Amino acid sequence: MQELSDLLNELPRSVILVGDLNYPEPTATAVDPRLDMTLFSYNISIINDDATRLNPRGGSMSKLDVIVESNNDRQLCEVETIPVGFSDHWLLRAQFHHQSRPAVTVMYQYRNWRQVDITVFRQHL
Repeated sequence: MQELSDLLNELPRSVILVGDLNYPEPTATAVDPRLDMTLFSYNISIINDDATRLNPRGGSMSKLDVIVESNNDRQLCEVETIPVGFSDHWLLRAQFHHQSRPAVTVMYQYRNWRQVDITVFRQHL
């Protein structure tokens, strides 16, 4: 848990983290309360609700893989947990919505110096 805290201390306050954090609980959709408390102290939440790993031995499910996002800057939606068939871990998928700033319009004017009438140009000087 200290390793996660150290990492969060180094990151900006607006973060999205995805990974296999391996903090399961006895119920399929819960994580270790220590993980929840650590994330809460950084104003961060786990946004996927479903279990993400099928134990091949017992058939039980657990929530090992998580998507974590800052509470004050939500940009992910439509989070899904999808069985892939080739792994005991399921795929996490989310849509990222980001408001882009309007592009700055830049205009350039130029003269084709090869086609400038030198006589007319000198008259304008």
